[in-house]
Amino acid sequence: MKAVKTIIFFFILLTINNNLSAKHIVSGAMHYNCLGNNEYEITMVLHRDCNSGGAAYDDPAYFSIYTNDDNTLLQQFQIAPGIIEDISAEAYGNCPADNTFFCIQKTDYTFTVNLPFLEEGYTIAYQRCCWSAQVLNIEEADQHGITVMTEITGLGQQLCNQQYVLDNSLAFASCPGEPITLPGIPLYDAEGDSLAIEICFPLEGGGRFGTQDTPGDPNSCEGLMPTASCPPPYEELPFAPGFSYQNPFPTLDGIHIENNEISFTPTTLGLYIYGVCILEYRNGQLISQLRQNIFSANVNESTNSNQNINHSNENYNVWMNNDDAQLNIIHKNENQENLIVNIFNINGNKIGTYSFNNNVNIIDLQEWSNGIYFVQLNYNEQTEIHKIGILR
Repeated sequence: MKAVKTIIFFFILLTINNNLSAKHIVSGAMHYNCLGNNEYEITMVLHRDCNSGGAAYDDPAYFSIYTNDDNTLLQQFQIAPGIIEDISAEAYGNCPADNTFFCIQKTDYTFTVNLPFLEEGYTIAYQRCCWSAQVLNIEEADQHGITVMTEITGLGQQLCNQQYVLDNSLAFASCPGEPITLPGIPLYDAEGDSLAIEICFPLEGGGRFGTQDTPGDPNSCEGLMPTASCPPPYEELPFAPGFSYQNPFPTLDGIHIENNEISFTPTTLGLYIYGVCILEYRNGQLISQLRQNIFSANVNESTNSNQNINHSNENYNVWMNNDDAQLNIIHKNENQENLIVNIFNINGNKIGTYSFNNNVNIIDLQEWSNGIYFVQLNYNEQTEIHKIGILR
């Protein structure tokens, strides 16, 4: 039997047009700790955007416990939030953590429940609606809500398992063209089980009942604020056209996972939701799965002047001469490596490839449209990326 443990994170920063909506939530996670004698401590940690103008923390928040054998609603809990604290905002690259945009608070909801052994296990869920319409990679994002849940399986009960805990607010700003690496996941948890990461996607929950355009009970499981969550299983949020698990948001050269760290170079301004699944193995056998969903905002402004752009390091000087619409790539050392230059547009599509063996190399871009581009230099098994602007 496989023990499947799930943690759900959610991230949202912008607003939608209903003050009952969960537009304030920027991240969330739920986990359990076995206390012995069939007692379990359930904790949900939520981060919110305190500048969103959205609803305050739910007081109370509604939790539903379902049996996994027949999806029977076993118990419900109404839990008040704990202490609310301000935490530091995060930003990546050269994007400043503007406090007007990033004002992050944290609280937790904790309760204890007695659950007799059930071989099929239990699911505990919290649901809320809705995502912001400005999220670009979810189809009709403002029509979908969120689910934070955890599962206590029969094997987890037998082992009196301590569920792996992630307590990071991974709502962040990143700059198009700036490579970033997300906070890493450990290779092993506290019980010595090995962890691995793969890309996945958030689960949805709640709905539009109770809004002006969708009359109905806002506290139903398809409403804005369910007092009883819908039973599992839960559907994943639908991708908007052009997005997929392999391409959840525009990047320069894809998403890379190494040593349980995720890195990528975003290319397009906007708001995106995506996620990773963390798989836990014991003695080579999959025993749990944690789902971590991430919200990011590519917020920096595009270059808005006609000044020439210059990037320099110990090997190359990359100089954009906007007067002549020429890209200059100058090698600083005597021995020129074989240089491959790839140029990508703002959507991460490769639109030009060039090969050089000279110290001074010029690419004529007079026929190219104004805008932001990314120049990738490949030499001696090294890769570097520079952002340029064609501005006339």
